[in-house]
Amino acid sequence: MTSIFIYAACLFTSTAAAQGVSVEVMDPGPYGGVYVVDPSAGMRPPDPIVVDDVPEDGAGPDESGDHPMRSRYGMFFDSADIGRLDLRFDDPEVAGLGGTAIDAGPALRSALAWGVVMATSARPTPWLVLPELRLYFGGASLDAPWAAPEGAPVGIEARAESVLLVRGELAGGVELPLGPVRPFVLGKVAYTGYFISTAVRHEELGRLGDETIDDGVWELGVECGVSIDVSDSVRLDAAWRRSLTGARGDGVIVAVSVGLGPQV
Repeated sequence: MTSIFIYAACLFTSTAAAQGVSVEVMDPGPYGGVYVVDPSAGMRPPDPIVVDDVPEDGAGPDESGDHPMRSRYGMFFDSADIGRLDLRFDDPEVAGLGGTAIDAGPALRSALAWGVVMATSARPTPWLVLPELRLYFGGASLDAPWAAPEGAPVGIEARAESVLLVRGELAGGVELPLGPVRPFVLGKVAYTGYFISTAVRHEELGRLGDETIDDGVWELGVECGVSIDVSDSVRLDAAWRRSLTGARGDGVIVAVSVGLGPQV
């Protein structure tokens, strides 16, 4: 750039000198220039205007910043102790089952549920996540053995076949902006509805139909993981989580999050 300026200045000076006009060549600097001075006016040109804080070419946004809102879409995998829930039939269609409870065997004690999770979070600062609102839809296959419900009429058996869960969750915590890798730790409180599909049969009459046992519980827990920048607004998230109350268990979340709004 400087060589082009010197060449242009020399060419312009030669042309102006041939016409009897005085020429002053200023230091090019970042915004220098060539000034033509008319001797008859007894004046010199004003000092060049210097613009401060001009960003360098290729300068991007601050990597430690974040968008004020983020949306997350992914999948979850949870182990759950469904045997801790209230497993009684409340309003069954099969006579004699009301108030009885199915057996909380190993299949219910170690159920593996999976499904989808959607979340939206606010980021008041680059390191604070508060709040994050989440919605989960999922389920699990239980395949429990046939067993007589406690207190049921003689000959009646039931087995839990599957469970559907719907969960609303509120989370909050801290995230450390360490360049493209951002570890985080969150606390969470959730309310989860469990809907257990249960088959009922009679040892002589055969299958009598299906009943649904439902229960809702509050769950408190913690979550820790890492978020990796893919672009200015897209990240890959992976986290381990533990529920300390309700249907206690561990789980993981794998998701993609997208920044909303201008980066700050």
